[in-house]
Amino acid sequence: MRALRRYRDFEALLAVHRTPDGHYAQKDAVLLGLVEEHQRSAGGPALSMLSVLMFPALDHIYYRRWWWSRARDDVWKQVFGAFVTALERYPTARRRAKVAAIIRGETIRE
Repeated sequence: MRALRRYRDFEALLAVHRTPDGHYAQKDAVLLGLVEEHQRSAGGPALSMLSVLMFPALDHIYYRRWWWSRARDDVWKQVFGAFVTALERYPTARRRAKVAAIIRGETIRE
């Protein structure tokens, strides 16, 4: 996970990832490194970090589905399950840019 070594801790990584400015290649490299680690280890710290980094998108998907759902108790379980499935199926060798957008889109479609 070379892309993650430049950060002293997760807080520093989170601060860079949440800046509204550019640095898209850097943000993509971080997300891609975490997705690759998640695919190797099936969960663990990489899934936790990805969940925090992608939480704004997951929260938006949740509220959008919650609003239209009749079974509101199961909405978060469905959204998070779709998110994990999107991470597991992510083609890391082919899609190395716009990582967050692709994961968000796959989570919505799942």
